[in-house]
This record gives sequence, C-alpha cells and structure tokens, in this order.
Amino acid sequence: MIYDHIIGGVATLLLLAGCTAKMHDAVPWSYGEDVFVFIEFIQIKEGSVIQGNYPPGPMIDAPTYFFDKEQKSLASQRIPFEIDDTLKVVYGRYSALRGAAGGGASSRLFGVYRFPYEDGELMIMGVDPTGNTHLKYRDDKLVIESHDQYIHTVTHRDTVATPQGPAIADFTTTIRIINHGVMDKGMIRSW
Repeated sequence: MIYDHIIGGVATLLLLAGCTAKMHDAVPWSYGEDVFVFIEFIQIKEGSVIQGNYPPGPMIDAPTYFFDKEQKSLASQRIPFEIDDTLKVVYGRYSALRGAAGGGASSRLFGVYRFPYEDGELMIMGVDPTGNTHLKYRDDKLVIESHDQYIHTVTHRDTVATPQGPAIADFTTTIRIINHGVMDKGMIRSW
C-alpha cells in the first residue's frame, strides 16, 4: 500500500513537471486590454493533371471571415468568441482547394485567451513585446515578426487507376502562417 502512494506521488510530480515545461515555453502577454494580435494559418492545396482523366476533387464553401489589410479590420458573419479584456489573439484558419484538388474555400476564427494555444500541428506560444509571434509548427520552433509570414510548401504526385487507364496529377500544398500584427479590438465586427 505504501508503494501505491509512492508511485502515485511520482506520477503526479512527472505530470506537473511536464505541464510546467510546456507553460515555461509560453511567452507572457505585454500588451493592454484593448488590443489583440491577428495570426492566420492558410493552407492552399492545388492540383495539376499530368496525364489522363484524373477524378475531380471535393468542393468546399464555408468562408466565414474577411480581413482588410488596409483598414486593419476583421469582419465575420458571426463572432464565435468573446471580445473581452482577456482576448489576446484572434486565430484565423483558412483552407482553399484549386484545380484537380477541388474547389472553394473554408475559414473560421478562434479566440485565444491564454498561451500556449494548440490547433493540430500548430501551437501559439505567445507574442513578445516587439510583436513577434512565438510558435511551434510540427517540430519547428518559429518566431514570425509582426507583418511577416512563414511559408512551407510540399509537392507530391498521385496516380490512380481509371476505366480509361492511369491518371496522374501533381498536388502542391502551401502553408502560410501570417502575423498580421497588433490591432485594436474595436476593429473586429460582424457583417
């Protein structure tokens, strides 16, 4: 019975150490309550038919927000999060399909109130006093300066059997992570 308590105590300490390490990587917020940082994750998949009658990809159609770079405003059909004093980052996720990959676009906004914030392979660790965003994408630690971006492109070839013979297409997926910088919360609105 004493061994159960020891094992339980050791497991608790290991769990807390793991949480502490993750939180230790978070960057403290150094801005006021009336601003936020807009970070956008854009994934565009394009397909080009090389040979044959490659079957068409899916169609998507659910864009829910629009960002105006000139006005530094963010408009959405519906604001799916609270705009309060604790909102630090608005995170936009946008996907588009083109060519043989399909067609259309889909997008959504998320409110980030504490760091780290995780979305799939992306983790937002915070924003430093100079406006740089600190991120982890897959296994890479990234620092993206204000009004700058990270770009990652992958291409692969796919062959499928069709009644008319083999069909071949090349697919290119481009990931862009953009730090749009510090913005006034008053510039978030519904359309």
